[in-house]
Amino acid sequence: MSQSAFSTEKDSQLAAREITSKLTAADAALVVFFAHVDHDGVILGDALRKAFPNASVIGCSSNGSFADGGNAQHAVSAMIIERAVAPTCAADLARIDGGVDVGISASTERLSRKLGRPLRDMPYDTTVGLALVEGATRHEEAINAALGNAAPFVRFVGGSAGDDIKFSKTWAYCDGELAADGCALAVLGTAVPFEIIHACNFESTGRSVKITKVGTDARIVEEIDGIPATTWFAEEAKKSPEELGFGDFLMRPLGLMIEGTAWLRSGVRVEGKGVLFACQIIEGTSLDVMRPLDLVADTRDKLAEVESRLGQIQSAVLFNCAYRMIEANIHGSTAAYHEVLSRFPHAGCHTNGETHLGHINQTLVGVAFGKN
Repeated sequence: MSQSAFSTEKDSQLAAREITSKLTAADAALVVFFAHVDHDGVILGDALRKAFPNASVIGCSSNGSFADGGNAQHAVSAMIIERAVAPTCAADLARIDGGVDVGISASTERLSRKLGRPLRDMPYDTTVGLALVEGATRHEEAINAALGNAAPFVRFVGGSAGDDIKFSKTWAYCDGELAADGCALAVLGTAVPFEIIHACNFESTGRSVKITKVGTDARIVEEIDGIPATTWFAEEAKKSPEELGFGDFLMRPLGLMIEGTAWLRSGVRVEGKGVLFACQIIEGTSLDVMRPLDLVADTRDKLAEVESRLGQIQSAVLFNCAYRMIEANIHGSTAAYHEVLSRFPHAGCHTNGETHLGHINQTLVGVAFGKN
């Protein structure tokens, strides 16, 4: 039904050759690829287009790529979705340099024309969207809102393109075109059941705080419970504000529990007068102080829940937050984590943030396909 491939070749020509040699499905509807930001996305994407001329090809840069064949930072992974899975498919590159709303609206209109019907008319139960989102300029909230307005009944899942977590310059590719200011979108009409994966290994401590001051940039929190945000995190970490580092934010996200699932807002670093978060936060919001659960066990449990609804997972496209990649590395559980994922064919990337009902972070999301 679907195939994946993985390469650790750092030369894009060699990686393209290896990836295309491993993908042999004759009737591909869509090819999705992920590659380290230093790779040449045009070389990779064009090689896949040549190998699968009747398929759409989308891809983006990553903080690391993985598949059931391996995982590494400087790597390329790819997945074929066959027409037996998605007989209807359209892809497009949304350029946001002229404004997010304008770019997403134009792209979704093109997708509608390619599909032969408005996205608003696509059947909810058999339609899923993939969004490989520009990940360097903090536009994800606006992009997700624009997608929700243009296609409210299409469930988009995806991630923000990565660049070694520098938030400097990412790229996205679609059908021969690559852009640093674009989002690669695909809409699939499926012939098999699918489920959205959402795994986040945190739970509430039972404590809550109020975000009492947010900067002009809604991702910078200046005050928590009426005191400087840097002071609040320093007290939690039992350090001085000057000593705060990435690790102090990694394991102390804020968030909400909704129907038993954590939705996080995670700190990144001290910036200016406050703490930069990976997602926007509305001033006056009350959030729970969260604590971690075992990453591997929680992911195993969440996938088991998906399988209980879907049956056997035949394949999946996955988007794993770079925070989870770092957490696994810190705890020495990288191999065990990817072993859990490798029970089924998949391809994925470590992202600068995830797309699922909006822009989120510190989460594994994806789409899992079942069988008829």
